[in-house]
Amino acid sequence: MSLASSVASKYLIDAVITHNNETIVADIPTSSWQYPYVKMAIENAIVVGKKTDESGNVIFDPESKMTRAEFIQLLYNKEGKSEVTYEQVFSDVPDNKWFSKAIVWGYKNNLISGKNGVFDVSGNITREEVATILYKYAANLKKYDMT
Repeated sequence: MSLASSVASKYLIDAVITHNNETIVADIPTSSWQYPYVKMAIENAIVVGKKTDESGNVIFDPESKMTRAEFIQLLYNKEGKSEVTYEQVFSDVPDNKWFSKAIVWGYKNNLISGKNGVFDVSGNITREEVATILYKYAANLKKYDMT
């Protein structure tokens, strides 16, 4: 989910636009059930949206599908984007992409695995994959009792 027009600028948290201390999400009305949750996620630097419109308002694009890279980036953001030393754990995850550190972080924390040597960064994430990653996140990273 990016704010800037280029893929390389995804997840630039300081680019979120506010007006009168209110986060502006152009494509989700404040009356929508989604708005307070999206606003909270933006204000807590978990997501920033897909891009901005010509007025600088966030375009969240709530109807789009989420990719595998976007999902692991959300967890990485939520956990504070700890420093990660890049290593090529998947052939489709080069260094210096917006998703590189998040995917290496997810791999090193046993949250994700690849598919025949690739992560499939632009592939849409399935419900099964979300459930599996969240289970591993709770058990491996947060150390919750999963019994």
